[in-house]
Amino acid sequence: MNLKFLLSTFLFINISCNDDNDSINVPIDNEKLLGNWILTESYISPGGAAEWQNVEKGFRYIFEDKGLFQKRNFDNSLDYKGNFQVNEDELFFYFKNEKVSDTLGYKIELDNAILTISPFYPTMCIEGCLYRFKKE
Repeated sequence: MNLKFLLSTFLFINISCNDDNDSINVPIDNEKLLGNWILTESYISPGGAAEWQNVEKGFRYIFEDKGLFQKRNFDNSLDYKGNFQVNEDELFFYFKNEKVSDTLGYKIELDNAILTISPFYPTMCIEGCLYRFKKE
């Protein structure tokens, strides 16, 4: 009897705690990123407490068809361009910078027209650094 009670309780808790709301963690794909995104806020901790700071002259990422992207400075001058790829919650940039091929990886979250990224490859922030972009 005790074993049946424990098993029933375990199954009830397991079923009750199951997250059936798949819409919260919908994977991001290339199509959802297409367009112009301007940096509007940054959250960088040099080791202490941090809070979101407004960015007055943010750079832009322009995501184009066929996995192409551009990074443009505030004055619209080209910083670099290349290819991008999205794998669920990860965004990778592949580009040449001064004739050297480079790759950058970010964890990403997309909430309506706000894109939040945090670097994780090749370097990552231990204390936390996040960047928010608004779709134009």
